[in-house]
Amino acid sequence: MADIFRQNGSPFAVSFETNIAEVTNTLDHTQKWVVPYAASTALSRAAYDARLAEMQKIAGIFDRPNPLTQKSVLYAKATADDLTYRIFIRDEASRGGTAPARYLRPQVKGGGRGPKPYELLLRRVGVLAPDEFTVPARGAKLDRYGNVPASVISKMLSNLKARRDVGVMQNTTARSAARNKRAGGAVYFAITEERRSGLPRGIYERSSRGQVRAVLIFIEGAPHYRARYDFGQAAIAKAERAFFGHFARAFTDMVNRNRKAA
Repeated sequence: MADIFRQNGSPFAVSFETNIAEVTNTLDHTQKWVVPYAASTALSRAAYDARLAEMQKIAGIFDRPNPLTQKSVLYAKATADDLTYRIFIRDEASRGGTAPARYLRPQVKGGGRGPKPYELLLRRVGVLAPDEFTVPARGAKLDRYGNVPASVISKMLSNLKARRDVGVMQNTTARSAARNKRAGGAVYFAITEERRSGLPRGIYERSSRGQVRAVLIFIEGAPHYRARYDFGQAAIAKAERAFFGHFARAFTDMVNRNRKAA
């Protein structure tokens, strides 16, 4: 009943279809019309079950996945005319973010990750070299999902003049730094030459009290990941167990309703 397929080279789509010819041949003509509708209902219900199974797998594999990752598994329902449904990972990004299908790809296939949106902006203004990436510094404050908070990234880009509408990199000026200090806020700055400062190349935070700590460290080459998420396997197993029960219930319900209507 199930067949996994790739679309446009993506490893994030599982297609299920059912062959109902054998079932149809055992029925009389008054019941045959029910089969495709019952099958589409059963497939769609199995798709929902399969989605939940895949979401549970994500929660079990990854450490504190954020809500976007957790809910990135989507499904397309079957119809009576097309007895096929799909389970897939969202390939659209939220505002200013990265599409789950993109950042989960290294977890499925292994290999290096692509640049994050803020890394592209840092490259654009010359803070990062074209072949450089960032990793959280040891001891950096992370959110409950293990990431540098979005509010920190936003302020960091603002301090470094690395917004999308700015074309030239310019570190925080003395005037803006003083303004931040008076307001009690932190200031973010980049160290791009390690020899002069004695600190690793990266982005640092200076608190209103003058304390400095690293937030992001620059590295050459993309961080690499081992393949650990076999997307689709949980969905296939769940759907194959659930489909026939859903089909039997949907078929019986439709036949009974038809008899009552008659």
